[in-house]
Amino acid sequence: MNRALSLAFVAVIGSSAFATYPNQTTDSFFTLVGMVGGSGTFAGSGTVISPNHVLTARHVTGNFWHRSPSGSGVDMSFQAVSRLNHPVADLAILTFAPNTFSSYIRPIYQNMLGTATTMVGFGLTGVARADGTGYNDAGGAGVRRSARNTADARAAVNLGGGITNSVSLFYDLDGATGVPGDSNTLGGGDPIVGEGGIMFGDSGGAWVIDTGGGNWRLVGVNSFVVNVGGSGGNGGNSIFMDWGDQGGAVDVNFYSQWIETNAPVPEPASMIVLGLGIAALAARRRKKA
Repeated sequence: MNRALSLAFVAVIGSSAFATYPNQTTDSFFTLVGMVGGSGTFAGSGTVISPNHVLTARHVTGNFWHRSPSGSGVDMSFQAVSRLNHPVADLAILTFAPNTFSSYIRPIYQNMLGTATTMVGFGLTGVARADGTGYNDAGGAGVRRSARNTADARAAVNLGGGITNSVSLFYDLDGATGVPGDSNTLGGGDPIVGEGGIMFGDSGGAWVIDTGGGNWRLVGVNSFVVNVGGSGGNGGNSIFMDWGDQGGAVDVNFYSQWIETNAPVPEPASMIVLGLGIAALAARRRKKA
């Protein structure tokens, strides 16, 4: 597995980063997962986790967060005032001006092994192969898509480039029992509803869960894909889309102290006081006027 992980990461670094497959229409719900890159450029994905912070993967370059592409370029674009890379894990925090974002998805610091998650990103996508052995690369990077899978395993991985100890959750791509080439590499069983995987361009994107009442929380940050050795379909990026191939996301539960120290959220009471202060200031200004 270590060799496969290394090869997968070389591929990640060599491209602009990871989107989800199978192909589907544009996701319009997870708008707090945006594109990360330069001014008008795309390197990967990232999630808003506080009023002025975005969490992404360390290997995804750039200091801009774009909400989504539009017909005339990019819809809503913000430049970070600073960037902080984790010293050994595939995580980075982009810091923006205070109160840049009015809503956010906070990390959840719990053991999520065995949990079904929704994976979100802007990377490549895929279409089912005619022979049923997996998916073929269909391009389409730069569009927000989502898929689902289960966090089947956890391991610390060395991805190179200074990312030497990145504790991550793994999924495997399950085919239905009896499909050609089905390979249940992590023991998760048959596919869940909406089963899919991540691909190049999804890096830095989100694994999220609904904890109830539409309260979405961040479980992991898309980091890598693993070719377990399948047929590869039409070659190229499709070598990561066979049954049994894997993907991983940095497990935020293991980095709670680092995240909370560098991307804190104001306590509700503080936010209320701040709101009252702004209201009072506005009233004072109206009175003067």
